[in-house]
Amino acid sequence: MSIASLILGIIGIITAFTVIIAPVGFILVVVGLILGIVDVVKKGKTGDKKGIGIAGIVICASMVVTLLIESIIVLISVGAYMNYTISSEIQEDTIKNSIDTQLEEAFNSKFLVYTGRQTGANTRQLISAIYGNNITNSEHIVTCILDGNVEHDISQLRTKISLSKYYQISFKYDSLGYVYRANIVTED
Repeated sequence: MSIASLILGIIGIITAFTVIIAPVGFILVVVGLILGIVDVVKKGKTGDKKGIGIAGIVICASMVVTLLIESIIVLISVGAYMNYTISSEIQEDTIKNSIDTQLEEAFNSKFLVYTGRQTGANTRQLISAIYGNNITNSEHIVTCILDGNVEHDISQLRTKISLSKYYQISFKYDSLGYVYRANIVTED
């Protein structure tokens, strides 16, 4: 057991130079320390020579302290790196979500000012805004429904809106939160 203690202490010295495997070396020198102590106690009762066992205890005890410190440093470093990585990912997601929300709000704001009861003139302005959007923004096309009918030619829809009437306007949103449909209902 004394030789095993000495060998594990030497392995502990080697692992001290390779910080990454310090936690493994720590476990080995603790085992070596226990073996050395058991060997010295047994040899103390029988009167045998205890020199190799004591050498194993001394080396293992000193390496327990060294490797414990290195293991703590390694674990703290790994934890800090993981925390930094997770924080960076959360921050990137937050920034991306913030940008997406700002884009969505900017897009929707062009139309939402027309929500509710509107004059014919305001309704025509809404249709012009939708028409302009659909020409310049192929990613988010807005369709119009006038009195329950889908209007396929938005450029001609303005002519169907009477300046002397009022209209109820509401919107529907796609899964990303963008306006994709304008419902226009003529008030009687």
